[in-house]
Amino acid sequence: MKNKKKLRDACFVMRYVTFAYPFPNRANYSYETKAIRKGDNIIFEDDKFFSIKQKYQILNIRDFCNECGNCTPFCPTRGVPFRDKPKFYLLRQSFDDAEYGFILKVNNHLIYKDENGCKELIADNNYFIYKENKINAKFDKANFSLIEADLDKSIINANFDFTTQMSVLIEATQALYSFND
Repeated sequence: MKNKKKLRDACFVMRYVTFAYPFPNRANYSYETKAIRKGDNIIFEDDKFFSIKQKYQILNIRDFCNECGNCTPFCPTRGVPFRDKPKFYLLRQSFDDAEYGFILKVNNHLIYKDENGCKELIADNNYFIYKENKINAKFDKANFSLIEADLDKSIINANFDFTTQMSVLIEATQALYSFND
């Protein structure tokens, strides 16, 4: 009889957690997006329009995720969080071991890595500084207009569309933990 009571209490706790917190565990983090506007003084050519169609978004914290799929029915956005959403690592070792994903370092420094290498975005009070292999760029933080770009001579064309996504994520992750190098 005591075992049944413990099981019933555990079920109640699980129902309560599911109701109080929209995901079955803390592997997913929801954030609200802000409108992004382009500036009037654009020196560089725009080649794409970036839009966010849902106010609330989700990112996946890989250090907490076991890819069980239980988050899918609770996700307020489209997709499967552990598969479709940006993957963030809280621990440097987890990030180093991963094939791709993000890590937020101290001082608003976001790093993304994939099979092509690393991309970094640093936010200060007025600017976003973007660094990638053979590319450095500076963006106005207020309107995300490109102020300057330093490209290696071997680079003919540079695309900064992923930088826009990184700027949204760096703003969204301010409440997440970061680590010291």
